[in-house]
Amino acid sequence: VLMAEQEQRNAPAGIEVTRGVWVLPSQGNGFGVETPDGVVVVDTGPGGRKTDQMIAALRALTDSPVIAICYSHGHFGYNFGVPQWLDHNAERGDAAPRLIAHRNLPLRYDRYRETEGYQAILNEMQFPGISAMFEPTKVDPTETFDDQMVLCESPRIELLWVPSETDCALAMWLPDTRTLFAGAAVPANFIPNIGTPQRSLRLTGRWADTLDRLIELRPEVLVIEFGAFVTGEDLIAERMT
Repeated sequence: VLMAEQEQRNAPAGIEVTRGVWVLPSQGNGFGVETPDGVVVVDTGPGGRKTDQMIAALRALTDSPVIAICYSHGHFGYNFGVPQWLDHNAERGDAAPRLIAHRNLPLRYDRYRETEGYQAILNEMQFPGISAMFEPTKVDPTETFDDQMVLCESPRIELLWVPSETDCALAMWLPDTRTLFAGAAVPANFIPNIGTPQRSLRLTGRWADTLDRLIELRPEVLVIEFGAFVTGEDLIAERMT
């Protein structure tokens, strides 16, 4: 019991960005936005204890139902936790959430399924021991979009296609507070990771075009994939250029 209590005290907590908007502990930064109908979540974590901690972090902030889950992109682990979130809604008696992604994400999942063994070898080369840590559960989205999708009007929530680290990446834009969850388009406080020796390189020019489009939004708050969120329009523009 004492160990369980200690774990609970040490579990990662959600961080408020603006009122009703939170960074949630996930594989990197997850995201949650409260609306009058319920919470919209970006990413579900890699499954297991880490996803349980993410759910607990949200529940420490709000009891509202989760009405939608958005997939930031299709890379390994970011949404292996979808079944746990679906079970969580069911246990609460809530309706199943909408599962939303860019239309290229199911194609990526299909390719990963067809090349599961090859993907496992590459993952082990890059991250030794990772295969034993996660169950690569891939739940396809129930809805997809092309370039842009308005998810909610009040507060206004827009999903944007932001080809960058993958061709299925999305960002969430909250124009009311000029808050941008950039996800894989802005991985951290450094130059975008355009590839590794084990992988094919990402399309660098297209990624730069994406950053130019995001800068034009003039965000005042930027939530990146890994690390603390950034505030201030000028600083954000500097980071993204």
